[in-house]
Amino acid sequence: MELVEKNPSESNEDEGDVTIPTDKAPVERVFTGKLVSEVDDHGLDRFVYENGFLTQVDGGDGYTITFEYNYLNADKPASDPDVRYTMVLADGSVSYVYDVWLNELGFAERIDSRHYDEYGGFDFQSTCGYDEEGHLVYMNEGREEREYSLVWTDGDISHIDIQGSYTQSTDFTYSGLSNDNNLMFFYDIYDMDIEELKYLYWAGLLGISPKHLVTMSNSDDEHYQFEWESDKVLYRQDNESSWIEAILFSFAE
Repeated sequence: MELVEKNPSESNEDEGDVTIPTDKAPVERVFTGKLVSEVDDHGLDRFVYENGFLTQVDGGDGYTITFEYNYLNADKPASDPDVRYTMVLADGSVSYVYDVWLNELGFAERIDSRHYDEYGGFDFQSTCGYDEEGHLVYMNEGREEREYSLVWTDGDISHIDIQGSYTQSTDFTYSGLSNDNNLMFFYDIYDMDIEELKYLYWAGLLGISPKHLVTMSNSDDEHYQFEWESDKVLYRQDNESSWIEAILFSFAE
């Protein structure tokens, strides 16, 4: 596939057809600063970009995730997924396939996934909603049967409610430091256990980031402080004296 090609077609009357913005590649629309090269948050991932698209993620355990941007084909039927990404393990076997349908903002709206294991595998579907500015405001994460509702205030996530198999309500406080490189860590910062959906964010397909760097999170029974450095995020709980490394990252040259 020639990644510099854009889909020139416009919406028609076919059911489910959506005009996806093609003035910029998805990564260029979301990431206004540096692009991450590596992220270590419960496992090391290395990111490969081509012409404004995330095309591959190489894992520290030998797996490879490959992205296909089907919406670049002007003749793609509306019923077919706009994006597909597939994880292949080190032994060559397929671990999972995610099929993604985008909304008119160019962000993931429906995600159908198939995971393979020794028992034959399992399927689930996730759905996402956004405000007009491109902030993720809702996710029904089908694997864990959890619903996330996000409240944004002045460009930052101020509150998240989690309902379903696990419930929690959390408020967030921010520093005056700008999130210039659009970093967004769903699990370690915002307690959103969204599994492999996190790769959609690094592909520019899961909304835009908070404007500032978060410094505190407060829920009913958990209180965390966060400290940001040039290549890591540290945290400590309930004013403990020691800081612990939560996330390591580096940027592409």
